Amino acid sequence: MYNQRFPLIIVIILLLVSGCTGNQSDDSAPSAQSSQPSLGAGNLVEQAEVPSDKFMMDLRETLNLSFKILQAMDGKDYTFLESVTASGVTIDKENNQVIYNFSGEEMKYDFLTGINLNNLEYWGSGYIESSSRFQIVLAKFLNDTHGTIYFDFIKESNQWLFNGITTNA
Repeated sequence: MYNQRFPLIIVIILLLVSGCTGNQSDDSAPSAQSSQPSLGAGNLVEQAEVPSDKFMMDLRETLNLSFKILQAMDGKDYTFLESVTASGVTIDKENNQVIYNFSGEEMKYDFLTGINLNNLEYWGSGYIESSSRFQIVLAKFLNDTHGTIYFDFIKESNQWLFNGITTNA
């Protein structure tokens, strides 16, 4: 009985293996000589979109400005905050708040203070609607939860200016 099943098992295994080799004659399958890059792990870096020099410069400027704004809020450096805010943003010195309009509604956010850089993480960035508006996204971690901080910037007179902040941190 063992001798009768053995050849049958071998045939089934060969059929399964030959079906899984990927040697298809289908015209839609990429050939080894194809000029298109493969999706192998070694080629993922080559296929990734590389940010432009302009984007990287805008990211560097706005990210650095975000950290300086956090430091100025913590130290109540109103002079610096006013020097880097866009025309539609008000720094309320009495209440330590940033005031600006968003979609026709007045927004008020208290200064962020006491942020430990060990608990702060960069989460993302990008242009908003055009290349003259940019957003930096940071996360503030505390224990096993986090708050998100969105810094908005607008380019006025070829300079990035603070255009508001939204946060649940």
